[in-house]
Amino acid sequence: MHIGGPLFAEEVQHTAKLDLNRALNNLIQPMQEQCVIGFQKDMTACPEWTELQPYPIIMQIFARMSARVMVGEELCGDEWQQKSLQYISGFFSVIPALRKNYSPRFYWLAKYFNPEIKGVFKRRRAMAEFLAPTLEARNDAFDAHIEGAERPEDAIQWLIEEHRARGQKLTPDTLAQNITITMFASIHSTSSIGLSTLFNLLDHSEYLVEIKEEISRAQQKHLRNSPFWNRQALAELRVLDSVMRETLRVNSFTECMYSIPYFSAAFITTPR
Repeated sequence: MHIGGPLFAEEVQHTAKLDLNRALNNLIQPMQEQCVIGFQKDMTACPEWTELQPYPIIMQIFARMSARVMVGEELCGDEWQQKSLQYISGFFSVIPALRKNYSPRFYWLAKYFNPEIKGVFKRRRAMAEFLAPTLEARNDAFDAHIEGAERPEDAIQWLIEEHRARGQKLTPDTLAQNITITMFASIHSTSSIGLSTLFNLLDHSEYLVEIKEEISRAQQKHLRNSPFWNRQALAELRVLDSVMRETLRVNSFTECMYSIPYFSAAFITTPR
């Protein structure tokens, strides 16, 4: 609160537990599209072995997929990702400065005098201003009750409906905070586990053949000529699911977060 960070509200918990799970089947294709865009942008083709840092690339790809779910197709581009990631990294980076320069009883003064903390609030306002036109348009559409109108599948819509159900008005600033805390929880937890899974597969490459065969079987059985995965096909990836679950069991989220600096310093060399 003193540094402009988001709060984990009840409306966010409801959206994450219920609305997201209900909409998951319809979101697989949009998330896959964003995943492909991310790989094409961040994993460009190269004629020779090329050094790279895996964690930033993985995080950018998951951030792109998360943005599609959070703010919808029209807003999930590079501008939102830049604003949200800068805000998230900003409020975490100022925590040491707050503790070092202020007594707990004077934390509330920091936002008035500390330039870094002022910057966090500035980035928070920028996100709210970015979301404001879409929020206004969604509220107008909600009030109009147009029969047969398509209901957007994203967190903006879910949060509007949840706040209204509670008799509350959703402001652009509250919307920005609600979305940001959800994105932070999803991006960093998923990215850290994804990176650990990648390293575990490098250590146990014997499972890669079985996973590739499993993917091929699922594609032939459920996808046929479609390039997009669905829930039934994903459910067939039992070996991959077991590898990810074992990674999560052995390397908890907390352990993965502590290991990120070491993983980020490492590199993978890949011919394309």
